[in-house]
Amino acid sequence: MSWSKIPGQEFAKNVLQNQLREERLSHAYLFSGAKGLGKKALALELAAASLCSRENFESCGRCLNCQKISHDNHPDVQVFGPAESKKSLGIDVIRELQRELALKPFEAGRRFFVIEKAEEMTAQAANSLLKSLEDPPAYTVLILLVSEESRLLPTIISRCQQLNLHPLSREKIASLLQKQGIRPQFASHIARLAAGSPGRAQELAEKEELLERRNEVLNFLAGLEQKNDIEIFSAVSKWSDWFAEDFPLIQILSEWCRDLIVYSCSRSEDVRNHNFLQDIEAIATSSNFDQLSRMLELVEKAADDIDANVMSDLVLSVLFFELKTLMEADETEKVDLQASVYQGSDL
Repeated sequence: MSWSKIPGQEFAKNVLQNQLREERLSHAYLFSGAKGLGKKALALELAAASLCSRENFESCGRCLNCQKISHDNHPDVQVFGPAESKKSLGIDVIRELQRELALKPFEAGRRFFVIEKAEEMTAQAANSLLKSLEDPPAYTVLILLVSEESRLLPTIISRCQQLNLHPLSREKIASLLQKQGIRPQFASHIARLAAGSPGRAQELAEKEELLERRNEVLNFLAGLEQKNDIEIFSAVSKWSDWFAEDFPLIQILSEWCRDLIVYSCSRSEDVRNHNFLQDIEAIATSSNFDQLSRMLELVEKAADDIDANVMSDLVLSVLFFELKTLMEADETEKVDLQASVYQGSDL
């Protein structure tokens, strides 16, 4: 890994390189941005560039320190995060981190600690980490990685140097994929779906099954109005198993609703699921804006319910039946829906 191998993020890379040259690294960083933008890669490159034996402010990839970091076995570069079986990052993880913080560097002048999904810290874990951020050992650098900065304590944010990572353009992602030998048309299709995330684009390009499953869900959504109860229950049962295996079902549903809203605003060029444009057009033009907005609200509520540990198969079943009911609404019901939305607003 080197700075140049991290796609985009020029501002963040320049800031960190300049701080390395001037020997003024912060004691704590907060890298924020959507999944797949390269937060962890940036954190590990900062560590490698700092500890590289060649001392050229960039990792060489060949010295012993760089090799150990790339193989995740350098004693002075450690990554912490939620346990595989847990969504939250508990106090036990932070206590382990604090035990490591008390130890001086084993092989280098600094120790780097990366905390993945820092927004998943429990209240107890966050308050404990705050104490370490207030008075860290001089030889340590803590790097918090978050996708949702708003979920962190303001006091934690204020004690870190913040660097926000930004989505890449479709053209940039398509170009990166084509350099890997992916045909232009397919690269352009993946770039639309990636929503600016090179990591997500790479995953879609490498996992053909992921795209096949995605298309199955979208085909079902396109014809949801004609599906009977048995078909819905059968599909949800299968997709619940996929969801348990980290298939991004809620994200796909959210993006489908987003595409419907985007198309209804006469912005078909911004539709991500462009291979379903005709289906999106048919649904969007037969629905009013409030109806489409309500569909997205239902998906967001389902996501919240699942995060609150409500059974996913139950949540998804209810969601699909509610979506179908909205799509089947006649003109009178659509008017009633629109009126109810306005009554609940501040307008």
